[in-house]
Amino acid sequence: MQESYPSPSAGSHSTDTQQQGCALFVRTLRFRLIALGFLANLLLVGMMLLIMLFSWEHSTRQALQVRSYEVRQLLQAVLQEPLRYEDYPRVVDLVNQSFTQSDLLYLAVENQQGQQIALLQQSQIIPSPSRQQEALASVSLLFSLSEGVYQRSVITDGGKVIGQVSYVLSLQTATAALKTLLLQVLLVMVVSILLLGLLTALIGLWIGRPLSALIRAARAIADGDYQASLPPSNANEIGRLAAAFAQMRDALREQMSTLRQQRETLHAIADYTYAWEMWLNREGKLYWLNPSVERITGYRAEELLNEKVRLLDDIIHPEDGEQVRDYISQAIRQQSAGQGFQFRMRHRDGRIIWVIANWQPLYSQERRFLGLRASLLDYTSQKQADLALQQAITELQAVQQENELHLRQAQREQARLRALFSSLQVGVVFVDHEDRIVYANPAFAQLWGLPPAPVLNQYPLPSLLPQLFAQPQVDNVVREFEVDAGVILTAFNVPVSGEENGRLWVFQDVTDERAYAEQLRVLAERDTLTGIFNRRRFQHDIEHYLYQAQQQQHSLAILLFDLNRFKQVNDTYGHAAGDQVLVEIARTLGYILRTGEWLYRLGGDEFAILLPDADLEAAAVVAQRVQDHIAQLPFMFEGQTCHVGSSIGVAVFPQHASDTMMLTAVADAAMYEAKKRGGQWCVFDAQQMSIPCSDSEPNSLKDASSSIVD
Repeated sequence: MQESYPSPSAGSHSTDTQQQGCALFVRTLRFRLIALGFLANLLLVGMMLLIMLFSWEHSTRQALQVRSYEVRQLLQAVLQEPLRYEDYPRVVDLVNQSFTQSDLLYLAVENQQGQQIALLQQSQIIPSPSRQQEALASVSLLFSLSEGVYQRSVITDGGKVIGQVSYVLSLQTATAALKTLLLQVLLVMVVSILLLGLLTALIGLWIGRPLSALIRAARAIADGDYQASLPPSNANEIGRLAAAFAQMRDALREQMSTLRQQRETLHAIADYTYAWEMWLNREGKLYWLNPSVERITGYRAEELLNEKVRLLDDIIHPEDGEQVRDYISQAIRQQSAGQGFQFRMRHRDGRIIWVIANWQPLYSQERRFLGLRASLLDYTSQKQADLALQQAITELQAVQQENELHLRQAQREQARLRALFSSLQVGVVFVDHEDRIVYANPAFAQLWGLPPAPVLNQYPLPSLLPQLFAQPQVDNVVREFEVDAGVILTAFNVPVSGEENGRLWVFQDVTDERAYAEQLRVLAERDTLTGIFNRRRFQHDIEHYLYQAQQQQHSLAILLFDLNRFKQVNDTYGHAAGDQVLVEIARTLGYILRTGEWLYRLGGDEFAILLPDADLEAAAVVAQRVQDHIAQLPFMFEGQTCHVGSSIGVAVFPQHASDTMMLTAVADAAMYEAKKRGGQWCVFDAQQMSIPCSDSEPNSLKDASSSIVD
């Protein structure tokens, strides 16, 4: 007979079950109540223990202080007379007699000169220099490991120190009392914890049993058993909870019954609808669809709901997939309805079918958006007929368009020959080999102020316009002629092949083009708001004047500045107010700047002033003048008077930089340093970044310029 042994897997399963049971118990309300009560009781008992211990220490410390005072008074009375007469043998006898006091472990006496004349001790306690400073009030009796407390006092006679005495009071009696007290407190603590833990466990069991019954009933209701038993109802909180739970169970049973009836009704309607009905949730995922999908696509509803077959990837035609995704995303995002959207699908057997879709948003009773309801109908037969008809119409339209194109081309060619030269805005003249006019269009006569074109036929062109022949004729070379009142005409000629071997002359009025080109040049260099030079002109001029300064070896200064509080004006009164500030400042600076001092607007509220052949002192004068005038300008907006300031950066060639880019950069750095210092003007300094100069007189800049690093 073979013995049977439990399998290792069975033992492991039992251990896992026990571990799971323990883990579940730890998360229960019963365990939390027990643990919380236990910790609260433990904290309470611990606080009581600490209170008792500190009370004992306080009482013991007071007793030691009283005893220490008594010992000092006794030693003062006993040792005063022998120390006064330096009777040291008697001091030794008195010290020996003092050890009859059981609480003195150590006693040492020193004379007035600090020499030890008597020493007796009952233990190995030897005072050290660090302990000689120790006082009774600084010793913790609870945690002290010493046998006694060290004290030191002086022996006086009529206010004169005649000796010192050191002694140690024993702590043995206090330590023994502490040990007895600790044992008693620990015993009381253990008993209290056990009793309170038992009481907490009973309370947790009393509360946990009905809660466990409620949990079992809730699980039964979740599984569909609405007849699950509940704890009896009573006046306490758990009883009221059980009564409320019973009401919830009855209401849930009625609602589930109603919901089942509604679901059966809805399925009866939806499942037998001819169209393919579907419900897309708020994420665009398929949530529900009726069986008509199988009739239209050949796929069963379960296959799409379980995502064995994906609607957008496997059924919708690849060429229409992106458009369908866009329509679905837009409809969900805008919660909008739509109809008549046609697209292609792939049937299970591989053929292509056309469907037409209509959709509308779905909402709950609380008007919460649930997704889209879409209805799809098979539109394949109608679509094929529409495509065939459309193809036939397209072919007929193509034939008609081709015929109309040929007809229009013939008409256009005929019209071109009649109206080309008459409608041209340029003058056109054909001459024969003797330079007699064969044909001239009306524009030719108008440009040159000649009689109408028909009168000019067979007239020699050199007689009419001798200036054309003042120079040898060169083919395809454009020449310009200035006519009356500043009118500018261009003329060129080309030979015409043929029997006559004549020439074609073409004349064009370019007066407006030249004026427009000049206007474009001005606009390209001027700021459209203020009318002063812009950044492009600034870049051109600074390179030009810097080149001159390098060649002639003289200085060149630039001032870069922007406006303080300009953004506040813009934000408070609007951009129109800001534009008014810019225009007024540009106008004012245009008045105060002298000949050879050039003002530019670089963009926004940033301006520049270019000073050719100006040194640092001259630049400082201009900077102070600009800053003063800008600060004094008043602006009235909405009944309020406003002022703006300026932050100016000054840089001079060649002291600060040797090229335009670096010169502009150092001036910009000085401007930002000025703005950081509250709005003034600053000169660039390579070591200190910038030197504020707005508080100094211009003449003093000769001294300051010596500190500027090239």
